[in-house]
Parts: sequence; C-alpha cells; structure tokens
Amino acid sequence: MAKHKSTHHHYKKAYREYHPISDTMVSVALILIVYGEMIPFTEEFFVYTAPLQFPLFFTAVGYLLRDNDVSWTDVARKIFLWIIIPSLIFALIPTLWYLRSKGLDIIWQQLQALCVSSKFWLVPGSIIASTVFILCKKLSVKLSNTYVKNDYNEEWSMIFLGIMTIVIALVGYVLSINGKLTELHISKSLSMEAFIFFGNILQKYKRSIKKKNYGAVIIALLVLYLFLCWWKYYELPQFSGAFLLSGLIECVTTFSGLFLMFLVASQSKYENYWFYEIRHTILLIYIWQEPTTHLLAGILDYFNIMLPVGPMIGLGITIWCIVFCVLVKKIVLGVIGELFHINIPTV
Repeated sequence: MAKHKSTHHHYKKAYREYHPISDTMVSVALILIVYGEMIPFTEEFFVYTAPLQFPLFFTAVGYLLRDNDVSWTDVARKIFLWIIIPSLIFALIPTLWYLRSKGLDIIWQQLQALCVSSKFWLVPGSIIASTVFILCKKLSVKLSNTYVKNDYNEEWSMIFLGIMTIVIALVGYVLSINGKLTELHISKSLSMEAFIFFGNILQKYKRSIKKKNYGAVIIALLVLYLFLCWWKYYELPQFSGAFLLSGLIECVTTFSGLFLMFLVASQSKYENYWFYEIRHTILLIYIWQEPTTHLLAGILDYFNIMLPVGPMIGLGITIWCIVFCVLVKKIVLGVIGELFHINIPTV
C-alpha cells in the first residue's frame, strides 16, 4: 500500500504543474466572463467587474509568456496544438446533435461563429494578441542589443517592448471604437497588448513582489478600485465631452484592479485544485457555455422546474457550466487513456 501511495504521489508531481498566480487570474477572468453572459447588462455586477473581465485574461496570457517563448516555431506549434485544434473540436462536438435536422451547414456556421462571432472572439483574439506580442518582444531584444552597449540591455529591452505594446494598444483602441479592422476582431485583440505587457512585467518581477506582505496595499487598492468603478459609472456621465478624463479613469481603474488581483493571487500559499482544472479546461468552458446552459434548461424543463431570473441564479448556472465541462474533460481523457493505454493525468 505504501508503495502504491508513493507512486501515486510521484504521478501527481510529474504531471500536475500548478501555477497558483496564473491559475487564479485565468479562472477568475473566465468566471467573470461566463457569469457576465448569464445575467442582464443592467445588473450592478457589471459596474464592478466589467473592467476586469477580458483584461484579466490577457494579463494572465502575458504572465504565462516567459522569456524563452520567443521561437516562432515554438509559438506556432503551441497555438496550433493547444488553441486551434482544441477550439475546433470543442466547437464542433455540440453541432453533432443538430446534424440530422440542419445538415452539414451547421458545422460551417459554428466555424464562422468561432472565428468572427463577438461571443467567441477570445479564441482568435488570444492567437493574434500573443503573436503580435512575441513579435514585439523579439524586436525589442534586437533593438536593445543593437543600440544599447552596456549592462542594461534587459531593462532597455523592456522599455522598448513597453513603448511598442502601448502604442499598438492605443492604435487598436482607436481602430476598435471607429469600427476599423474588425475582421477576426483584430482591432480588439491589438487593444489588449498593454495587458499582455503588464502580465509579462508581473512575471518578470514576481519573485521580489511575492517576498513581501501587501495586506495594507491590497486593502487600499480594493477601496480605490471600488470607488473608481462607482464614480465612473454613476458620476462620470455627468461630465459631457470628457473623453480624455473617461479614458484616464478607465485605465487607472483597470490596472489598479489587475494589480489587486495579482497581489491577492500571489499571497496564496496553497495550490487550488479547481483553479488548476479551470485553467486547463478554459477553451471547453468558454465554447461550451451555451450548450451546457441549454442542457441544464432541458433537464429542468423535463422535471417542470422553473428558475427565477437573478444574479444568484446566474452564478449557479456558471458553476454548473464549469463543473460539467471539467468532469467531461476528465472522463474523456480517462477513457482515451484506458483505450489507448496512454498515461493521461485526470486527477
């Protein structure tokens, strides 16, 4: 028995790689995004969470992009294997139910939705934003090696990278509000570059940040974030034509919230099992949120159960979607492992 336990412990260590900070940021971002789909836009929920939904996800993307992720072949392989192929599979599986009634056209419609729909923009968006950031990173290293002849090459490389990503984010924002380059959500994806850069900075200096206790800073940032969200939503509309002020408040609100989330995640000393599973099931949860909601509605309808509309019901449906997708992934991986004798981690 002891030998079996030791082997199992080794198995978990060998295959489960926790990243508590990125696990937390990605999971919270996904919960906010899915929950946001479940309740009306008029809910006060959006006042305090809208600034964090997609920026938090792209900050986590930047956090996960390490210095060695600069090879084009590596990036292309990871995007193809871990984003494109799973996205296509996850998007097409629900359509099998409708093949008999709607024919093969349903497959083409689902593929189009995956690429151009505003609901599924996170998939092409993450590919475009990550690719552009990698290009900027390679260019910044080249510029620092060419024009900086001292021991501060790394710092200058980050400065060049920051300038490029901020400029690209501003261009993407302007294009987005003017309805330009909306194909494959290119403009929207470019506007996320600043958040990827912010996440990359947090990754670079996480060791020095994690060594300190930021309890007072966390409380101060929380108060600041809540106040700015409230003021931006309830007071700012009274200032007519305050475009620059609105942009500045939006920027400060978002980045204060992102840094708050990072500090909270960095203070955690425990490996969260569910956050780990959510991060590794993110595409399935994101793409299957509608089919799983319809499945729950069908089950409730069969038993003549009517649910009222409200924030807590939306939260319950969100939890259902997440738990269902995580269990489906684990069961499918377990079956594949048993059939083909592949040692796939499911625990």
